[in-house]
Amino acid sequence: MSRTIEIAVEHASAGCSILRMAGELDRSTVPALIDQGMALLDTGHHYLVLDLSRVTFCDSSGADVFLVLGRTAEERGGSLVLAGFGGLIQRLLERAGLIGVLPTTITVRDAVARFDSAAAEGAGF
Repeated sequence: MSRTIEIAVEHASAGCSILRMAGELDRSTVPALIDQGMALLDTGHHYLVLDLSRVTFCDSSGADVFLVLGRTAEERGGSLVLAGFGGLIQRLLERAGLIGVLPTTITVRDAVARFDSAAAEGAGF
């Protein structure tokens, strides 16, 4: 069975990009997320919001990518926020011990607002 993931990038504000995903995240599809996320980080978009509201499957390789992108963003003075996820991602994060390790918000709008607020104050997220 071939899994697929669609990723659309939206630039929300200066340095902040939203990666809206639809489909399934596993070891066969996470390279697309890594490529998109790293390309954004490499071009100065150090604040990333991962919109997970339309992700229908995610295994531990997805959690690994969240950590890699989060660490890379932090190394560059930014941050990564997971947004819009439900029970599937919640359970994965709990099993992986990542609740509280990675910033999360209920909605994408909340994540972007937090980035905008931190930028206005001259502080990191």
